Amino acid sequence: MAANHLGIILDEFARDLEDAGYLRRNIQKALRIAEHFGRWLGRGRVRPQQITPDVVDRFVRLHLPRCCCPEPAPATPQRCRAALNRLCELLQRRGLLPQWPKPLTPLDRLIGRFDHYLFRVCGLSDASRRVYRRFSREFLLWRFGRSSPRLDQIDRRDLLRFVESRAKTLRPRSLNLLTTSLRSFLRFLQTEGRVKPSLIAAVPCLPAWERSAAPQTLSAKQLADLLRNFDRSTPLGRRDFAMTLCMTELGLRLSEVAQLSLEDLDWRKGTLRLVKSKAGRERLLPLPSRLGRALASYLQRGRPPVPQKRVFLCHHFPRGTPLSTAQIRYAIQKAYVRAHIPATRVHLLRHTFATNLHQQGASLKALADLLGHKSLESTTIYTRVNLKQLRLVALPWPRSAS
Repeated sequence: MAANHLGIILDEFARDLEDAGYLRRNIQKALRIAEHFGRWLGRGRVRPQQITPDVVDRFVRLHLPRCCCPEPAPATPQRCRAALNRLCELLQRRGLLPQWPKPLTPLDRLIGRFDHYLFRVCGLSDASRRVYRRFSREFLLWRFGRSSPRLDQIDRRDLLRFVESRAKTLRPRSLNLLTTSLRSFLRFLQTEGRVKPSLIAAVPCLPAWERSAAPQTLSAKQLADLLRNFDRSTPLGRRDFAMTLCMTELGLRLSEVAQLSLEDLDWRKGTLRLVKSKAGRERLLPLPSRLGRALASYLQRGRPPVPQKRVFLCHHFPRGTPLSTAQIRYAIQKAYVRAHIPATRVHLLRHTFATNLHQQGASLKALADLLGHKSLESTTIYTRVNLKQLRLVALPWPRSAS
């Protein structure tokens, strides 16, 4: 390694991969790629400080197809790019390489301004802004392709055709999100003077069919079976059990569980603080004793010892990094399967928590504050499954006069 053009950096690269949880055989493959890249840099007299995305691209796109280096140097382009990107990230963290600026297209800049509008003016959360950006970008790519968008060419037929084309593949809830995103994007363009106000009305308003039915919930037996199916003798079991309790004991959203930080837990006062919620405002919640014990067990005897403030971390590759909402969803869905619960939606746990709390006598206002709803309208869905209160307002069944 020391004789290579990258020098002792390769040794640090191996330790970095090991700390990230890579398997030994994958570390060996990545080191061979880095050593191959280092010899190629040496032949071209390119110093490590001069590595750029173009240099990496030349190595992968031009050198690999006609590589005559001794085995086991050659590797697939995809594997080479992944290993070299990781190597360049290490060089950037050490200060040996500057951060590479990403070239922005006109479409990127437009979506960036839209995101700023959603955050500063509308106050939307990260998750909502991500959905709005995705659907707006999809519409622009559908209408203009990769060319620079000419917003003055958007007309009512474009909006209707786009919604009609996506209606064939999207579920009703996702289609509703798409139309909401388009209207928000057109309002933003209106503030910039790029489109006429009448264009917003061209986006069809779809009925909210998901609110016409009562929310699905787990029975008491199903909930008990679910919580029993975590192996709390293992670090992964303690982590997944604590994540599930966050939803069944406090009704947290997936994004709120993923963003939970060590600084949000006040053990002396027995409270849990949510800073980045969907509603964009801070909430202070009581920490139930059962959830507190589960969190303490995971933090003391399960969580990887890394300098990371997020509570729930990945235990495998990449070890010590915060879990994403998709990873949390997958862990809970696996628990559904083990408990033989015929469900896939993790939001079901939040519905179960809210429904049980309302049936125990909690008011809609208290429930809305606890769940972080901006409007009571979002909370009224739980009144449809409160049979005890519905009986009080039910009218007697009419009888015939005879």
